[in-house]
Amino acid sequence: MCKNRWIKITKGQKTVYAQWEDVGPFGEDDAQYVFGDAVPQNEINDRAGLDISPAVRDYLGLSGIDKVNWQFISPENVPSGPWKEIITDSRIYWE
Repeated sequence: MCKNRWIKITKGQKTVYAQWEDVGPFGEDDAQYVFGDAVPQNEINDRAGLDISPAVRDYLGLSGIDKVNWQFISPENVPSGPWKEIITDSRIYWE
């Protein structure tokens, strides 16, 4: 349901766009956090609720455990930028 969906991630005055690849960190069933307004159920790493790629981390200037705002965004609302150089469309494979 979420794989490959676009999200907008903001820290301060910087915004980056990325595609959702998998669940985590530390939990796979937290709909109230992902789709609602609850804090993550996870209690590890200051209630970490989003893993990001090194490219997103570096672009936003994050270090260690940091706080960001994020939201789902429609593909047509994703502006041009380096995040559109590689677009993932792989599907989930069950073994």
